[in-house]
Amino acid sequence: MLLYNVMPAMFAGFVGWVIAPLIPIWHVRARRLVFRPRLRRFLRHWRKYGYRSSALLAPVLIGIPLYTLICQRLKQSHLPMFSWLLVSVLLWSSLSYFCFWLLDLSEYVSLIHSMLTNDFVEQH
Repeated sequence: MLLYNVMPAMFAGFVGWVIAPLIPIWHVRARRLVFRPRLRRFLRHWRKYGYRSSALLAPVLIGIPLYTLICQRLKQSHLPMFSWLLVSVLLWSSLSYFCFWLLDLSEYVSLIHSMLTNDFVEQH
């Protein structure tokens, strides 16, 4: 069952990685780049912790294609980015399956599904 979650997620990440260079930068200003202390601090933290923690939260908070687009723009290497993304997708999908198993939520999902289909059939 994990394969059904991992393959589409990794495909979405690959699509985001491929499409990122095709998106134009709309607000390009012809000024020299000045590194301010806050920007330096942000880049230092991003290089140290950013892509790992963002990869762990990407499937839940920002989405996988947007995460790959951000990594592409910040010139991250693709191998560690996709490996952390794979770990993240495996972690979140395993956690969701474990929660469904532990809390026995499949019974409630089938109940809601039957309620929705019966309401839909009665209305039409």
